[in-house]
Amino acid sequence: GTTLYAGGDFTTITPPGGSATTRNRLAAIDTADTGSLTAWAPAADSTVNALALSWTTLYVGGGFRVLGATARARLAALDASDRLTAWAPAASGIVYALALSGTTLYAGGNFTTITPPGGSATTRNRLAAIDTADTGSLTAWAPAANTTVSALALSGTTLYAGGDFTTITQPGGSATTRNRLAAIDTADTGSLTAWAPTASNSVRALALSGTTLYAGGNFTTITPPGGSATPRNYLAAIDTADTGSLAAWDPNADGTVNALVVSGHTVYAGGTFTTLTGELQTGSPTANLGLLNALPCSSGIALPTGQWQTLALPCLPDAPTVAGTLGTSPTANLPAASYGSQWLMYKRDLSGSAYGTLAGTSPLALGAGYWLKSLQAPVDGQLTVAGSATPVENGVTGCQSANGCFVAQVYANGQPLGTKLIGNPFPYAVDWSKVRVRVNGFDTLTPSEAQDANLLSNQVWVWNGTGYDTWSDRAPNQGSLPYFKAFWVKVLPGGANKTIELLIPAEVSTVGPPTPGTGEWLVRLKAGNAQGGWNTQVRLGHWTGAATGYDPADLSAMVPFASPYVTLAFPRPTWGTRKGDYASDFRPADGQAGQWALDLRADPVGTQVVLTWEGDPAILANSRLLDGATVINLANYPNGYPLTLSGKVRRLVWEYLGAGS
Repeated sequence: GTTLYAGGDFTTITPPGGSATTRNRLAAIDTADTGSLTAWAPAADSTVNALALSWTTLYVGGGFRVLGATARARLAALDASDRLTAWAPAASGIVYALALSGTTLYAGGNFTTITPPGGSATTRNRLAAIDTADTGSLTAWAPAANTTVSALALSGTTLYAGGDFTTITQPGGSATTRNRLAAIDTADTGSLTAWAPTASNSVRALALSGTTLYAGGNFTTITPPGGSATPRNYLAAIDTADTGSLAAWDPNADGTVNALVVSGHTVYAGGTFTTLTGELQTGSPTANLGLLNALPCSSGIALPTGQWQTLALPCLPDAPTVAGTLGTSPTANLPAASYGSQWLMYKRDLSGSAYGTLAGTSPLALGAGYWLKSLQAPVDGQLTVAGSATPVENGVTGCQSANGCFVAQVYANGQPLGTKLIGNPFPYAVDWSKVRVRVNGFDTLTPSEAQDANLLSNQVWVWNGTGYDTWSDRAPNQGSLPYFKAFWVKVLPGGANKTIELLIPAEVSTVGPPTPGTGEWLVRLKAGNAQGGWNTQVRLGHWTGAATGYDPADLSAMVPFASPYVTLAFPRPTWGTRKGDYASDFRPADGQAGQWALDLRADPVGTQVVLTWEGDPAILANSRLLDGATVINLANYPNGYPLTLSGKVRRLVWEYLGAGS
């Protein structure tokens, strides 16, 4: 969204042109202007070191003992109105790092026990996993570090930890050497993986991008397993696909690095350093903030085998053909010799509605959308592109970024109307709300303005491998165009005999969950399976301006492209000319009880699915799920409701019991 949450040791924040305003160690700052403060103002009595946002709940870790006027021992959860939730585990020592995965919050610090609400102190040596679906019970995950854990980064079921420790003890095992860096399995009780590079001194920050872990701290060398100490002054990039080899990336800072964030192809670093003599993106030394070149095409994506995937080039490839880009490039993706037998690409021409098979020598273009299916995994586990930065046009009227825009053609006079597959041309996600629709090379409109003019739908549909994610440019359904992916747009009848283009800004997405107003709420339902992860989602709730029947906050769903698929949809056969399946269904913000009928659909039959939910805990506590005649109490299923589909469709009902129940 447009809110930046900050934690630290400050007591005031001064907006540009304003006066110092009290904000005790926690603040919310508007990023849509020059930095004004929002009304959100919880007060911590001591340092806040770590934040983790889940939908509308912000988890906080640090050295504090009180938030507002309420006791919270170094861990707390706050809602968007700065109210404390009932989640209240107590840590015996300072919490330095947090990482969130579903309904589990991982914490690192110098604590030795965690006390759940109403429970007794339980040994957790500097690492812990805490349930967020209740008031803060501990999970069985319990590896032990021998001293401080300062940083955490999560990738799938692997948690990377950095700090001052020199050993990690697995539950039931003995102390194992891990010098300031470790990788721990979260799928069991905390076993160590074979990943074991050694840092010569403290690790203070970690950030993941694909199979590369960026580390910052006080170290001056990194030693890969079986290798020798290699100079890396305060910053390093380490491969997570093997046991911890070093990448060539070496910015060479002259002082401590305390914070790292990766966004697209840029690594943001903060610390006490004043110069970076490696590859500075800005071209000059920057005090305390470095912008470091990573990869112009970013780090690539995982490629599930046997599933159709959409694809878009995230940069200008060095060898812009199918085989040259994805087969025989230096990244050694898929063997060019097996193209046509083990992997294949298709393109849907904008001038028609049929798919065409691409040859290995077929050219690939920026801004175009493709389909890819492979029966074999990429050589190094990631599908990547070698190339240079996407060229953009500067000074384009209507472009929403000072960095320029890429102009993608959608429709030209004489082509058939309907859906078009377009590609995100950048190595990062882009906000759909910042894309502009250009008509006849002159008029520029927002997606919603284009829809109101009957030119182009304000929706995008993104195939995630086994289902469609659906977004618009307006709350409560704002979303982004994913990295390395194509997306569908729909040309409406009013677009006939016109030229329609998209101005896609060269700017990293900042979109987040919407902030509900008075009486507003939303719940996001997700369904997934073990093969493909979280594959589909829908949204429901109460929203200002919504109607009992169809309204603009109700987004139409797209039929799955191919099997296997898992999808959720709201079937609405009684909505007259608007009848059909929907990916969102919002009602008036009136606090009234209501039911939402939804279908869970999967192919093949027998698919095992877990249904989970995210939203305001007060709304979830006042809701339930109906599975036929069975009433599902959400509190009894903190990890989701498991189902096995005996047919291709399972009818469920979400019931909200009303504001006064």
